Parts: sequence; C-alpha cells; structure tokens
Amino acid sequence: MYVMLWRIDAGDYAGALEIGRHALRHGWVMPLGNRNVQTVLAEEMADAAQSALLAAAGFDADLLLQTLDLTTDLDMPDQSRARLHKAIGAVLSESNPASALNHLNHALQLDPRCGVKKEKQQLERRLRNDSR
Repeated sequence: MYVMLWRIDAGDYAGALEIGRHALRHGWVMPLGNRNVQTVLAEEMADAAQSALLAAAGFDADLLLQTLDLTTDLDMPDQSRARLHKAIGAVLSESNPASALNHLNHALQLDPRCGVKKEKQQLERRLRNDSR
C-alpha cells in the first residue's frame, strides 16, 4: 500500500488509482494507520490536486472523478469526502462551472467548515453573469 502513496507523491496518479482500485476490490488495508484505503486515496488525491492548483499547474479532473466513483459507496469520514468534492470543484471551476458548483455544494453539505463558501459564491456570481 505504500506504493500507492509513493505513486501519488511521484505524480503517477493513474498508477496510484490502479493500485487503489485493486486494493479496494480485494479488501486490502493500510498498514500502520488509522485511515482505511478509500480515505487515504480520496484525501491524498484531493491534496495532490489542491497542491497542483496552488502551483498553477493543471490536474486531470478525470482522475478525481474516478477516485470519487471508486469511493462513493464506501465508508469514510464526511470531512474526507468533502475534501475530495472540494478538489473536484476547484479543478472543474474553469472548464465546467456548473458541475464545479454542484461539487462545492456537496462538499458544503458534508462539512460546513470545509472552506468552499467563497468559491461557491464566486461560481454562483459567474454563472449568473454568464446567463445574462
């Protein structure tokens, strides 16, 4: 399971997702930790996306959407799931603002303190202005 984390750290997100998919399918657990595989995968992918955005580098939204798809029906803390939705909203904000707003709203429902209120207001304003 460390290889999954190393791949994320090295920027091989598709490889990390493949390992995560296999681990979830076969019931693997994280060694020495209090987080389960789906939580680690969701949090680490979300953090990688946020870091890429802060560095003004792109991040493939499809990787985050695949992560969400893999972890949707699995148990994890609401804060972790909100973090993933927040990252998806941030990545999609330029290319698909309506979908981004949906993800930010979902993040806010899961964790009211997840830090998306300002981004949500900006997207709502932008969508209102675009519809005029």
